[in-house]
Amino acid sequence: MGFGVVSGGAEGCDAAAAQGAVGAGGSVVTVLPCGLSCRREAGLGLELSVCAPDEPFSTAAAMERNALIYAASGATVVAQARLRTGGTWHGATDALRRRLTRLLVRVDATSVAHRALIGLGGVPLSTPCDLGDAVTAAAPQSALFALG
Repeated sequence: MGFGVVSGGAEGCDAAAAQGAVGAGGSVVTVLPCGLSCRREAGLGLELSVCAPDEPFSTAAAMERNALIYAASGATVVAQARLRTGGTWHGATDALRRRLTRLLVRVDATSVAHRALIGLGGVPLSTPCDLGDAVTAAAPQSALFALG
């Protein structure tokens, strides 16, 4: 669909989104929660960090990184979150509170966290087909990083 991915580089959903974007000819920007020389392995696309090159991971850096990820995106997809714990939950609730992005939340009837995020203002994504329409409806912020 011509969209890029802004990611935190985590294993699982972040890695899958990056691989899918690159496989489809798209771009990936990864914002790291540590210095560039401390990353586990080189990722796909452009890697950025606000940390000093040798600065190790910290919770504070991860929260700052999360705010940058949400602010860099016209829409953010939450594929997996845990209620009141973890970076996805805290980043998503902060983004909703600060209105950093349009939060798109995968509908999962078994997930209390996903229902809560939708209740707080997240847009429900019922099927993968809904993703294109939801992302297109979001206000583009590509000028923030001059990506498009």
